[in-house]
Amino acid sequence: MKRFFCFLALLCFFFGAGAQENTDIKAGAGTIVPLKIGDRVPPVVLSGLINGAGLSGKDLSVFKGKLLILDFWATWCAPCVAVMPRMDSLQERFGGKLQILPVAYEGEAAVRVFLDKRRAATGREAHGPIITGDKTLAALFPHQSLPHFVWIGTDGIVKAITDDREVTAAHISAMLGPQAAPMPLKRDSITVYDHTRPLFGSGAPAANTLMQASLSPYIEGIGSGIYKDVDLDSGEPARRITARNQTVTDLFRLAYQKEQKETLVEVADTTALLPPAIRGRAYLDWLKAGHGYCYELLLPEKEKKEAYRLMRAQLQSCFNAYDAHIEQRKVECLVLVRTDNRDRLHTAGGPPSAAIDGFSCDFESCYLYVFLSRMKIAMQGYPYPLVDQTGYQEMADIRLSARMNDLNEVNRALAAYGLRFEKKPAEINMLIIRDAGSPGH
Repeated sequence: MKRFFCFLALLCFFFGAGAQENTDIKAGAGTIVPLKIGDRVPPVVLSGLINGAGLSGKDLSVFKGKLLILDFWATWCAPCVAVMPRMDSLQERFGGKLQILPVAYEGEAAVRVFLDKRRAATGREAHGPIITGDKTLAALFPHQSLPHFVWIGTDGIVKAITDDREVTAAHISAMLGPQAAPMPLKRDSITVYDHTRPLFGSGAPAANTLMQASLSPYIEGIGSGIYKDVDLDSGEPARRITARNQTVTDLFRLAYQKEQKETLVEVADTTALLPPAIRGRAYLDWLKAGHGYCYELLLPEKEKKEAYRLMRAQLQSCFNAYDAHIEQRKVECLVLVRTDNRDRLHTAGGPPSAAIDGFSCDFESCYLYVFLSRMKIAMQGYPYPLVDQTGYQEMADIRLSARMNDLNEVNRALAAYGLRFEKKPAEINMLIIRDAGSPGH
């Protein structure tokens, strides 16, 4: 692909040419060769098993004669947690003809803690075997996004590699039948990018440089994702913002520090800014077809407060067909409010800490904006921005046990603190993207 670069600098700019994922998931090293559809699966020994009675020391061939679906997941992966009830239901429905085998790269202790919380929140027990601490299967079936499913036929041959949408009773029945129809292949763009180094160039800005910025089209082999306000692994103190293979809209969101729910695209033709309703490989192909960009800004430590202002100016200059700005709008929100005046939030002291997973949260000595920022991730399935209207300015302690993606359960748990989320209109600052020169701004 032919590259172009848009450069902007305040003083002395230099550039050296160079080439939301999960950086813990990478293809393995050594002699392991990734498998494809039609390959026979080698006798991988089952390890790190939970609920593995009778399976210790055995390999995947123990499931021969069944349709085996490897379910690659992680405890922090909200979509993985969301599909668990469906996987449980399918396992029960097909009984001895099917084995859904969850595979986690995380260690046994972390997975057991998660399963205990899930049981407490939902009453659901994990009955089937679960692999933990996996490296070998992830190397045989490398992937970047989760969840990730590998279908292995009753004959031990790889039949399909899909996302969660294809794991249905109809597809399982077809796969167990005489003529299974092919399913869309989930083919991730595997990351080989070293996130500790700059994407462009080889080091920090020179001492007399106020900034170093680069913009390019889609780059193969580096995956997609964003690193914000990170330290640069270099001899010079520096800060970095890196966006890999993102849309124009994503870049503007990053520059204005807004999420998707706080963005309105009001242009005549949205095809260059918003992808169609596609996922997986189709979405990657769309990005490669002129809709994906890589951006990086490097600043000396002393200039880091200027980072987002500079990024906004650069993007506006490079994508000057559009006008991006902040505008106050009244939109439907999930508003955090206090239900009474009694203070049940004030911290008991202790070092600040914030932890949240699918079934609990533990915030100690934190301001409510920290709680809200984490809840934005947990409640991403709701189409509304989260807004704080409590007026509470003190540090708080909040410990909840609930399915953190379920508004009703979260509100029941928040009642102990005199808090709740209410769906109602609120005036908030929204990122608006319009055609340049259009009326209204």
